[in-house]
Amino acid sequence: MLKPPGIIDQMAHSRRRGITLENRPDHPLSESAIIDATLAFANGADLRIDGEGEPGMRLSGADGEVVLEIEGESEPAVQISGTTTEIAAIGYRQREAIRGFLARVMKEPGTLARELLNQGWSKSWAKVERVVRPTDAGVSIRYYDRFFTPYLLANRGILLLLDPERGFGEKLCQCRLSACGNFFLEVRPPRGRPQRRYCCAEHMELGHKERGAIRMRKIRTTLKQRRKRR
Repeated sequence: MLKPPGIIDQMAHSRRRGITLENRPDHPLSESAIIDATLAFANGADLRIDGEGEPGMRLSGADGEVVLEIEGESEPAVQISGTTTEIAAIGYRQREAIRGFLARVMKEPGTLARELLNQGWSKSWAKVERVVRPTDAGVSIRYYDRFFTPYLLANRGILLLLDPERGFGEKLCQCRLSACGNFFLEVRPPRGRPQRRYCCAEHMELGHKERGAIRMRKIRTTLKQRRKRR
């Protein structure tokens, strides 16, 4: 059975599902996990980052107004205030922005990369540390990124997708089922070609039926037009 890998598997058929990510200096997120989390966020998941970065974000409310405060590496901290609905709208816009970036990663990665770098995307509030750990086979070298919000994590994910040397971007796909549209990395079955059209086997089956129905409607429309010309 074809399934999206990693965190995306948790999101295959459920939008707005909560996912907790463990990100600590002694257990940092891998690049693959950051990519999976970025796609899950774009596909509707609510991400919670369990690690040292989380205390840097506080949400408080009074008199109907909500204040979101994010502590960065420099002062003053970033503050976003508004009603609960307005704060939720910010999250929605961030999610839609990431979806827009993902679509452009597939269509115009070079142009998108230049735009984002000109906007300062190579710098963020994230604190990066190199983590070297011994393993039975040698050593493991990873980089610990201190992410304060899911949007910052997704920013890093977009940059990873734009790096051709890492190879993530060339595997990025979007489900063609009209009721889905989720982003995923191509699925490589044990045999045959990689699956790039649909995010899972169920959506592949539904997609084939959908495309068949579209073809039948086109055939009926063509036949009606021919009858009218007679």
